[in-house]
Amino acid sequence: MTAAPTYWDAGVPKLNDVVFRFIGDPQAQAAALRAGDVDAFPNFSAPELFDEFKGDTKFEAAVGSTTRKLVAGLNNEREPLKDVRVRQAMMMAIDRKTVMDAAYSGYGIPIGSHFSPIDAGYIDLTSTLPYDVEKAKALLAEAGYPNGFKFTIQTPQMSYTTRAAQVLQAMLSEIGITLEIAPSEFPAKWIDQVFMKKDYDMTIVDHAEPLDIDIYARPNYYFNYHNPSFNEVVEKAGQSADDATRAKLYEDAQTILAKDVPALYLFDLPRLNIWNAKVRGLWKNEPISQVFVRDAYWAD
Repeated sequence: MTAAPTYWDAGVPKLNDVVFRFIGDPQAQAAALRAGDVDAFPNFSAPELFDEFKGDTKFEAAVGSTTRKLVAGLNNEREPLKDVRVRQAMMMAIDRKTVMDAAYSGYGIPIGSHFSPIDAGYIDLTSTLPYDVEKAKALLAEAGYPNGFKFTIQTPQMSYTTRAAQVLQAMLSEIGITLEIAPSEFPAKWIDQVFMKKDYDMTIVDHAEPLDIDIYARPNYYFNYHNPSFNEVVEKAGQSADDATRAKLYEDAQTILAKDVPALYLFDLPRLNIWNAKVRGLWKNEPISQVFVRDAYWAD
């Protein structure tokens, strides 16, 4: 990309040229940074290698916040997931911290509902259905599944979703649930099978859009979740022009989801940034999924 001299905002862009490279393999990302083939890698996708760069003075390794919520979506129209007690039992069988450690080397923020900690109106609801294996077993038995059941998780082939699914598999086995992992090519196969056709039991993906809690009110969304009370709250929040009123309504919406568990709420992903120590002006945090280079420049 080449800076346009006619750009309306004087003084930016500060760089004359920016070259984007797309490197999917995490090891190759790290190698390109070390070799100087790239000067910055926002959204570095190898959390297990991130600490190596934190100790290197040639680089700035910054942990930022995002609106990327990692959730294990459930098909709420399929048995036995129709039963809220089954969904609650599953949520109580999950230790979010352990999932976060395995999937993202401990980076992130545990969440109890479909809301990012950086969005206005966020409340911490991780204690609504806290990790408790014995209570989870009892609730599953109350729902009529004392010996558990068997179902499948469609897992997009990203490293962190695969690792998270493996941990979920182990944890759910503690309450008698057998979870089979079915790798799903992302985006093509996953969008067709899960998102469009809703042909799945369980899946796992991060939802990156800010304030996207309204997706649970959409009639044809892939969760197959239908709750008129929730829909009403979200509609009122969308119509309110008062910040305090809207924040309270979003709190109510979060609380409904935390109790109803149409998806298993895991953690908010971090933005792991690595760039040359002389680079300035790149976004540390991620209010939207974008690499914003308008204000980037080289320090003297």
